[in-house]
Amino acid sequence: MDPASVIGVAASAIAFLEFTYKFMAAVHTIYDNRHPEYASVEDTSRKMKEWSAAFIAQAGPPPSEQVPLVSLANQCSIMAADIIRKIERTKSSKRNAIAVVLAALRTVCSKSDILKLQKDLDSCRAQLHLQLTMTQRWELLPTCFSPISAADKLL
Repeated sequence: MDPASVIGVAASAIAFLEFTYKFMAAVHTIYDNRHPEYASVEDTSRKMKEWSAAFIAQAGPPPSEQVPLVSLANQCSIMAADIIRKIERTKSSKRNAIAVVLAALRTVCSKSDILKLQKDLDSCRAQLHLQLTMTQRWELLPTCFSPISAADKLL
């Protein structure tokens, strides 16, 4: 057997062992009803979805300067709902072996999708934070530079 074939077989064996280890770890955590790697992501996504929905409902028909802000909040809400839906699909509804193995398979296969959605949600959250900060800044700016009255000088 030539060296290139040996390296290829060894690389395939290592990849198989790595996948098997991740898969068995996922089976174990799902069987114990724990999802430590997705717990914080799910919690953050639920909070973002609730906050975005409350913001959109509170805003009503937005003024023209807040249309991008409401649109961004809606986009964050949609991404958070996608993350929650993907994480819910990775959970096992029963503790029997077949359901746990299928849930573990879904967990391992959807990990990259969930991480991509998490990154997108973080980017959306940062944009939303920037928009809110700039909106508040522009609302406060005129009051900071208003002329000082004689009564204010005495205080």
